[in-house]
Amino acid sequence: MREYKFRVKDEQHSRNIQSALFELGYKWACNPPGEFDFVDKPFLFCEADGSITFAGPRDGNFFESVQCEEADVQVSYTIVPAPIPTVEVNGKHYKLSDIEKLEEVK
Repeated sequence: MREYKFRVKDEQHSRNIQSALFELGYKWACNPPGEFDFVDKPFLFCEADGSITFAGPRDGNFFESVQCEEADVQVSYTIVPAPIPTVEVNGKHYKLSDIEKLEEVK
């Protein structure tokens, strides 16, 4: 049974939809989890068993016979700063860059 259906605008939209579905635990039955596939297909579906399927142009009338809402999937990313290299001296942590500056002063 199809739980959700998506009308895909372009390949990037397909990748955004698939990324969101991967985060929810869906996957392509024939691929490892998280691997994109069928980005050129105009329709994607989520199945009750957790799989993602697609439909081609010939299957387009599925949307004409079933009421659906357009989904605009947006993926956001969190940028995490790189860890700051530190040095431990007598149980205290100091930034490596601060120690290097002290070395230059000597």
